[in-house]
Amino acid sequence: MHTNIPYERAQLQRSQQYVPSSAFTQIVGWKREGSGNILVKMNSDSGSSSAREPFISVVVGQISDQNLFVGPQGNYNPSYNKLATAKFKFILNCPDDVDFGPDFGPALKNIETVQNMINKGVRSQHFIGGENNDRGLRFSAPVFEVRVRKRTIYVGTPLINV
Repeated sequence: MHTNIPYERAQLQRSQQYVPSSAFTQIVGWKREGSGNILVKMNSDSGSSSAREPFISVVVGQISDQNLFVGPQGNYNPSYNKLATAKFKFILNCPDDVDFGPDFGPALKNIETVQNMINKGVRSQHFIGGENNDRGLRFSAPVFEVRVRKRTIYVGTPLINV
């Protein structure tokens, strides 16, 4: 299947969700959810983040071969972590593509700007990793999800959920 990459890039550049766009940092904000923050679209009238859903954004990159832990066990290694805390991990670097390559630098700059909106102190959230020309975006997700399963115990007539 043949893809017209310049056309696809032009389509993305018109989207508010494309991270390298100059308007990206002006339309997003953060909303507290659980023990973290989620990226939301700002309400243009009040400047508040009244949206309930996460704002889905788009960045084009190339997955690095270094620190690529996407197999069934993620980054599990019995010598330094527990299986229950294993994560899938990868780093997204600047693509080699001549069309999307120039967009990666502005994307990192915009992500840094947005990240600094919630950054506390001098320590960043470690989403952007590496130095100089070898900078990339770190993605990770837990391999396992904690699920609470209720047991039903029948004691007499009423049901008791534990």
